[in-house]
Amino acid sequence: MQLTKGIYGGSAYSYANDPDFRTVSTSQDFWQGVIDKYYDKYKGIATWHKQLLTEAQELGRLTIPSGRYYQIVPDVEKREPWPLTIIKNYPVQGFGADLVMLARLRASQLLRGAGIKCLLIGTIHDSIVVDCPKEELFRVARILKQAVEEVPMYCKKVWGYDFSLPLTCEVSYGPNKTDMKEYKFD
Repeated sequence: MQLTKGIYGGSAYSYANDPDFRTVSTSQDFWQGVIDKYYDKYKGIATWHKQLLTEAQELGRLTIPSGRYYQIVPDVEKREPWPLTIIKNYPVQGFGADLVMLARLRASQLLRGAGIKCLLIGTIHDSIVVDCPKEELFRVARILKQAVEEVPMYCKKVWGYDFSLPLTCEVSYGPNKTDMKEYKFD
C-alpha cells in the first residue's frame, strides 16, 4: 500500500472515502491509525508539516526555496479553519514544478548549445517532452539526463538553496505517447 497522501496531507476522512482504498478499510479510525504510524516512522515530515502550519498561521503565507509563495487564508466558517491539505501540498507540488522548470531551462540551453534540431515541447507533470529526429535520440537522451542531474547545482546557483537530493531520470521515446520504449543508458 502506497501512502503518498501523507506527504500531501491526506486525512483519515479522505482515505476512508477514496475508491482506491475502500477495499482496505472505510473506517476513519483505521486510517487515522495508519496516518499516525506514518508520522511516527517519518518524524521529519511530521516536524516539517508542523513548521508549515506555524508559518502559515503566523505569516499568512508559505514560502518555498525558489521564492514562490502562497497566501494562506483561514476559513473561519469551517470546523478546521486552516486548509491543512493546501498547507502540506502546495510546497511539495510547487517546488517540484520549480525543479522541473530548472531542468527544462537547462535542457533548452544544452540542446541549443549542441546545435540539435529539435523542438522542446514543454512539460507534462514532471516529464520534459522533446520532439527530435531519430538520429538525434542518443544525444537528446544524454542532454536530458544531464539537465536533470544538474538541477541541484542550479538550485543553489539560482535560488541559493542547497538541494541535497541527487536527481536522475528515465528517458522514453517513441512515435507517440502510446508506443513509448525506455531508453537504456549504458
